[in-house]
Amino acid sequence: MRKVLRPVFLSLCALAFPALGEEPLSVLTKPGKEASVDRLVAIRQVAGMHDPLVARALAAAYARLEADPGFSEAEKVAILQALASYRDPFAGPCACRALADPSRSVRRAALQSLREVRCAQAVPCLIELMSSAGADQTHLDDDRALAQRASDLLEILANCSQHFEVLSTPVERRIAVTRWRQWWEAHRDLPRSAWQQEGFQGEKISVSVCRDPMKAEDASALLEALSDARSPWIRENAQELLSGIPPPPAGAKLDQPACAALAKGLDHADEAVRRRAAEVLYRVLSRGGHAGLPAPAQDLASRLKAWWGAHASP
Repeated sequence: MRKVLRPVFLSLCALAFPALGEEPLSVLTKPGKEASVDRLVAIRQVAGMHDPLVARALAAAYARLEADPGFSEAEKVAILQALASYRDPFAGPCACRALADPSRSVRRAALQSLREVRCAQAVPCLIELMSSAGADQTHLDDDRALAQRASDLLEILANCSQHFEVLSTPVERRIAVTRWRQWWEAHRDLPRSAWQQEGFQGEKISVSVCRDPMKAEDASALLEALSDARSPWIRENAQELLSGIPPPPAGAKLDQPACAALAKGLDHADEAVRRRAAEVLYRVLSRGGHAGLPAPAQDLASRLKAWWGAHASP
């Protein structure tokens, strides 16, 4: 396996960094503890470059170095943090493996990375992390905190809850973990979009998750899911789907139905909906390269509403 990964990794290095002499990513091919400091510097050099090829190279480096005794905790955390900022699918398998790392810092970074990339295959790893809460009495508080983070992420991935509470009794925790295992057995062969659809239906939110592109009526329904009255995982999934609305290109008419429906959320009666709709719309428009967008601030909804009114088609 390592013989296969090495040429692929080196090819990605060459593609990603022709202008830099391949140096930062080439350093990551060096094994052993003596190269640890140099590898960490290289990881930090490329972490903010936001090139998909770099994300793949970092994930390949993690896979290649995983069995290397010289692969330090700091390097693992740095790669996972970089992959979280990239939000690249290649981070998923890497972070799933990291959930079983002996280091709590690495597991914590893996959870953050998975929260960004939303890898469905993390579900069994998250369940195992939750089931181990309280097993190590020496680090009880740390392990409980990790278990609660795993539970929160699992609810977001599944768009539902089995009511795991880390401060509940051991019996109650075991019951919740058993319910999650049963849920996984029933849902493991379904796409995550089906999990999302089922979760919205359970909340009486009428939306078709699989429509591409999203329809205006679906965007309107998801706006209602942004309210504080909704469960946190429902809000997170609604924001995730709304953030995926294709951005209108810079200079083009702002007349895409779903995007226009999202903009109506800036005028919503619920302040929480206005605030979250503004955050999502800002991300969508930023991806489209639109100039003159108001900087994110406390009153983003009102300022973005004014911007939209000045630029949207009459």
